[in-house]
Amino acid sequence: MVEIKKIQVEETYPIRHHILRPHQSFDACKYETDHLETTFHIGAFIEKKLVSIASFSIEVHPDLPGYRHYRLRAMATLLEYLRNHIGKSIVVSAEAELKSKHIDYLWV
Repeated sequence: MVEIKKIQVEETYPIRHHILRPHQSFDACKYETDHLETTFHIGAFIEKKLVSIASFSIEVHPDLPGYRHYRLRAMATLLEYLRNHIGKSIVVSAEAELKSKHIDYLWV
């Protein structure tokens, strides 16, 4: 069973580094929006092990209408857990959060 919940940004860094930026420094996994009050991070856990992460921050996309936009960034799943719809579960959870904030668009 997958448990989806908000996590601290520091919990995202090992998976970001391992999956998204393995040939770069660990610091390359840290984004300037990570610690903003409006940014949030979601993790998926299987048997208490963090297996997938995603970060969501305010960022207006110039080609979309409205002005309340969030960007999905740094989404990654450990390779051995791919094809289990874990990423979809994270996005569905984030969409619920963003709907409660009356956000116009979530973009990638």
